[in-house]
Amino acid sequence: MGGDEAPRAVRRGVRDGDVVRVWNDMAPGSAYLRDIFYRDPDKLAQHRPLPAQTLHHLVFGFQRNGRSFGESDDRTVSVASQLYPPAQEDAARLYGFDATHMGILETPEVWRFVNRLLVEADR
Repeated sequence: MGGDEAPRAVRRGVRDGDVVRVWNDMAPGSAYLRDIFYRDPDKLAQHRPLPAQTLHHLVFGFQRNGRSFGESDDRTVSVASQLYPPAQEDAARLYGFDATHMGILETPEVWRFVNRLLVEADR
């Protein structure tokens, strides 16, 4: 799980002030992600479920070329990375949006959807 761009940015040697710490945490295979998803993070064994009271929705983006029937990918974070199986395991539902990695943050449909989830969770 995590963005393919995060480890590349860190490896490129961008200035220290330019590296956002969360990029290291979200890189596939990071200690942070192993600790979240596994009871034994060193062996990647025994899935660690989310607390029973935690409702988790998995929202992901993909960018489709209208003429393409092949792999969907926004060239920053692969769909496979976003749909990491342990993250799906506890999700109430999965929601995909035809948007790029950054574009999903500016997509009105996504904002309306996330706001609806927040209102429903507050009830």
